[in-house]
Amino acid sequence: MKYLLVATALLALSATAAEAVNCDADQVQYEDTCEPKPPPMGPRTAGVMNNHILPPAEFDKPFTGRLIENQIDDMEEMANVCSPNPKAAQALGCNQRYIHTVTGEVRCYVYYAPAWYMERHGVTIEAVRRHELAHCMGWPQSHPGMGK
Repeated sequence: MKYLLVATALLALSATAAEAVNCDADQVQYEDTCEPKPPPMGPRTAGVMNNHILPPAEFDKPFTGRLIENQIDDMEEMANVCSPNPKAAQALGCNQRYIHTVTGEVRCYVYYAPAWYMERHGVTIEAVRRHELAHCMGWPQSHPGMGK
């Protein structure tokens, strides 16, 4: 009985905290903030935002060095691996290009956000991969020509 009372109290507290954020009709609550509603996902709409993140053709090429890819499990870890980027906690992906000082081997380490996070933003891992590989190929972080 004691556990039932504690559980009821916790549910009441969490319901109160969830109600404290009032989102507009075109927003959804995510933790303690309101964010734009993502497009509905499904076989016909998955990747609906891909074109908005694709690089220009001059950088949309296969990477010629050694590629090391990792999918991250949660956004807290994503913030860690993508730092010091100030937007690391919201990144769909990030990369680190490295040139070995002795051998000259070019490597690109690419990190992808969790699949649920990409889906929430309407992009596929293939589009994020093309975006990050373009950075490995020299596309500036200011994203000139993105989505064109």
